[in-house]
Amino acid sequence: MKSYNSATDPVTVQLFRSGSSAAAYSTTANGNSDSYTISGVTPGTYTMKVSKKNHVTREYSVTVTSGTKTQNAEIHLLGDVNGDGKISTADVNKINSHAKKVNLLG
Repeated sequence: MKSYNSATDPVTVQLFRSGSSAAAYSTTANGNSDSYTISGVTPGTYTMKVSKKNHVTREYSVTVTSGTKTQNAEIHLLGDVNGDGKISTADVNKINSHAKKVNLLG
């Protein structure tokens, strides 16, 4: 899992069953580049939410079968439009270009 900015703020990884608003499984990792493990997950399809303070929460669709499942995750700082791990004038320029309909975000 990869995140940016603070290396001490926890990163939360949660698995939600389809249609549920309560996490069925959850774990926490630390640092900007760490691995995580969630044990005992019942096979099925889940929405995995990855969150950290001052970051955009990211969701992944994950199908778990028997055995080990690997799911890489990357979350970006709020305002980091170009995904380079920093908030800079490059992000502002990209937003301005989008607002002026010169270049669409995406």
